[in-house]
Amino acid sequence: MKIRNKDLKKAYALVKGKKYPRAIRFLEPKVPLFLEDETFYYLLGVSCFFTGDIGGSEFYLKRSLQVNHRNIDSKLFLAAIQLKKKDQANAARLWLNILDIEPGNKFAQRGLDRLKKIKDPAEFDHFVNSKDINKLLAPMKGIHPLFIKFSLITSLAAIILTFAYFLSPDFIPEKNPREEMTNLSLDNYVGSYVEFDGDFVYTLSGEEIKNLFESAVKAFHEFDDNTLQMKINKINLSNASNDLKGKISILERLIQKPTFLTMKSNFQYKDVFRDPLLYNNCFVLWRGKVTNVSYGNDKITLDFLVGYENETVLEGIIYTEIPFETLINQAVPVEILGQVLNHNGKMVLSAISIRPIIE
Repeated sequence: MKIRNKDLKKAYALVKGKKYPRAIRFLEPKVPLFLEDETFYYLLGVSCFFTGDIGGSEFYLKRSLQVNHRNIDSKLFLAAIQLKKKDQANAARLWLNILDIEPGNKFAQRGLDRLKKIKDPAEFDHFVNSKDINKLLAPMKGIHPLFIKFSLITSLAAIILTFAYFLSPDFIPEKNPREEMTNLSLDNYVGSYVEFDGDFVYTLSGEEIKNLFESAVKAFHEFDDNTLQMKINKINLSNASNDLKGKISILERLIQKPTFLTMKSNFQYKDVFRDPLLYNNCFVLWRGKVTNVSYGNDKITLDFLVGYENETVLEGIIYTEIPFETLINQAVPVEILGQVLNHNGKMVLSAISIRPIIE
C-alpha cells in the first residue's frame, strides 16, 4: 500500500500503532478532502472495526469498495463484519470473490476453511467474538524507518513553529476546516446525476439534483447542519444516482447536534407532519405543553402538545422520549430541542434538551 499524502501517512501510523480512537478523531473531519480515496476509507473502516463501531466500519469499507471494487483488504474486513452479523453466506461470497481476484489468498481461504470446521452456533459465536477472527484479516504492513525519522523531525519542527506562531503578536486564529474543504464541487463530475430504475419519493431532473447537491454542500460550509440533513434526506429519497448519494452521505456522519444557542434552521410542525421522511433525523425546537408523563427506568415519555404553550392554538401532538433524568412540571409550558425520528412508521421526538418557558 503506497501512501503519499502526509495526512494519510500519519493516519496509517496511528492505525498501525493500534491508536484507533485517535485515528478516527484525526480522519473524520477530513472526509470531504478525500471523497475518492480508497485508502482513507479503509483506514477509517479499520479504526471503527477495532473500536467496536461495526456499523461505521461497514459504511466506510463499502465506500472504499465504491472507489475501488477490487480492494482486497477492505473485502477481508467486510467479510469479518458479515460474520459478526451472523451472515455466513455473505462472508463466504466475499472470500470467494477475493479468490477470484487473487487466487491463493491465504486469509480468504482460511476463512472458508474455518467456516467448514465450525460445528454448532455456540462455537460460531465464540469464534466471532474472540480475537481469532483477526486471523482472517490481512495485517497492516510496517512503515519504513526513514518515514518514522522524518515524522519525528517534522513533528518537532511543527511544535517549535507552533509556539512561535502563538507567541507572535500577529497571531490570527485560522479558519474552521469546513471553510477550506473544496473537494465537494461537481464542476468536474462526469458521472450520471439521475438513476432511472427504482421507486422514488421525489423524481427530479438532472439539473434539479445538481442544484440540490450543491445547496446541501453550501449548508455544510455554512454550518447549517439541520438544513444539510434535510437536503441529504431529499437526495436519498430522490432518483439521484447512487454515486451522488454515496458522496453526500459522507457528510451525514459529520453532522453535529445543535444546542439552544447554535440551532440555525428550524422546521415547523405542520411541515414535518406533512412529510416526516424528508425531516427524519432533523432537529426541531418547538414550544408547547406536556401531558401523559411517564417515568421509566431509562427514559421519560410524554405527549408534547406543540404550539399550545399559551393554551390557544394546538398545532399537533407528538410522542416524545427524554433519555435523561429531569423533573417535568405539566403545569409549566416548555421548549424542547429534539430530533425527529421514525419508529416503525410512527413519528417520534427524541429530546436532547428541555427548558421551561418563563416570561
